[in-house]
Amino acid sequence: MLSPIFKWLERCFILKLQSYLTNNLDRNQTGFVAGMGTHVNILLLVEKLRNSKKKQGECCIFIDYKSAYNTINRNLLYRILKEKKILTNDEVDFMKSIHDAVYFKCNGKRFYLKNGVH
Repeated sequence: MLSPIFKWLERCFILKLQSYLTNNLDRNQTGFVAGMGTHVNILLLVEKLRNSKKKQGECCIFIDYKSAYNTINRNLLYRILKEKKILTNDEVDFMKSIHDAVYFKCNGKRFYLKNGVH
């Protein structure tokens, strides 16, 4: 239930974030630019592996998409959003308050997530 609520609240910032990603992000960061999914880099990687296999033999690679955002340092993210003026200070503070509001309770103790996304 939390994920859709967070996505709805974060939608307030979508136009600014999309504009920044489209106009300012390095083109190698294809997974974050509209119309440029991660499949582009996967195809390039597969081609490089095929060429490497011909020269060096067998190789293997594992890609874990499911946990891609679980280790994001949110404080660093907030700082970058402010420093690059991607969002206003108030917008970043609002986003931070959304993320900081969630905690898990176990045996009467509250546990807050400091990294990753909800």
